[in-house]
Amino acid sequence: MKKIALLGHGVVGSGVMEILTKNQKLLARQAGEPVEAAWVLDRRAFPGLPYSQRFTQDFSLIREDPEVAVVLEALGGVGPAFTWGHHRPGLHHPGAESGQERGHLQQGAGGDPRL
Repeated sequence: MKKIALLGHGVVGSGVMEILTKNQKLLARQAGEPVEAAWVLDRRAFPGLPYSQRFTQDFSLIREDPEVAVVLEALGGVGPAFTWGHHRPGLHHPGAESGQERGHLQQGAGGDPRL
């Protein structure tokens, strides 16, 4: 099973969670194994959602979870993506070869797979 963490639960992040929950079979078939959102980082709480227990405000839980294979960034601005991205060793950074800053590359629903 591939576990992902989602940073942000606004318009984009909540849409990602909707896709992950409604299309589990399709995603599993395409990925070759089940895909599950293990964590959702947001400063707000969202009680009543089917995945409410997965919310956290503590990024260290995501950073230290060895089962998280992919971190999806859906936060506005470059600050959080740049700061948190540099504290997650081992994540693939597609812009490194071109010299792009990690935060700028990821700003706006970027993905960072370790597949």
